[in-house]
Amino acid sequence: MQVLCASADARTHDLVREALTGAHVTAASTGGEALARFNDDRFDAYVIDYCLPDWSGVSFCREIRKSDRHALICVYARSRRTDLKERAVRAGADAFLTVPIGPRRFRAEIEKLLRAKR
Repeated sequence: MQVLCASADARTHDLVREALTGAHVTAASTGGEALARFNDDRFDAYVIDYCLPDWSGVSFCREIRKSDRHALICVYARSRRTDLKERAVRAGADAFLTVPIGPRRFRAEIEKLLRAKR
């Protein structure tokens, strides 16, 4: 599985790698970098921070959905505000997680989503 993790926090990249053992995780630290990697490669799943340094994670989610209706998209935020979740889901996110989250719980959530997508 090819996964793009868009987050300014390197610890999030590490968490995704740890949680998704066996997946090839590509890290991007900004929205611009994530968009460039998206345009250069194909990914099965995306883990996107709601607040990227230079762009909205929701806007990136919309961009992905323009050309890929099937990839798994998980948006996460540090806030439990329901309006953030609603915006992410309207943009095409399959899941919205609140951090902090441990690798085991993260992996369980992603596996649940992958089963539902099949």
